[in-house]
Amino acid sequence: MTVKLKNKIPLYYQTKYDTKNLTLYENKTYIVLSISDSFYRIIDEDGEPILFSCLLFDIVDNNINDNWVINNYADFNMEHSVPLRSGIFLTPKEFERYFYTKFFDKEKNSIITFLKYITKYNIPLVVNLNRCPDFHKKYYEKLLNQIKD
Repeated sequence: MTVKLKNKIPLYYQTKYDTKNLTLYENKTYIVLSISDSFYRIIDEDGEPILFSCLLFDIVDNNINDNWVINNYADFNMEHSVPLRSGIFLTPKEFERYFYTKFFDKEKNSIITFLKYITKYNIPLVVNLNRCPDFHKKYYEKLLNQIKD
């Protein structure tokens, strides 16, 4: 699935995202990595898979890969058995629940799974490696070399 950042970003989101620092470009198309409730996960210009409101985008192509699955989730307050939040997400099979939590905690297997996925489906990492922090750059380069072998 591909989306394009809208020409005109709604005022609420200009404030929320501080559009001067928004790491997406107007009119550029982006590949959606997953959908969670009303958010798309997209690799931003810094090479990070970030959740953005779907209201920021126009859909260019609504086709998704055959390996995507629908999952539902509910986090409960165990003391009162009341859902704290719940919803559905649509994501590649490889990206199990809490995948991105593990990814952002720099859990090696999650990062390797992520890099294999984007390599397999020719998703540009965007990692303008010149823009990303040195520790990411070195880590991505190292892991990309590992999955090539």
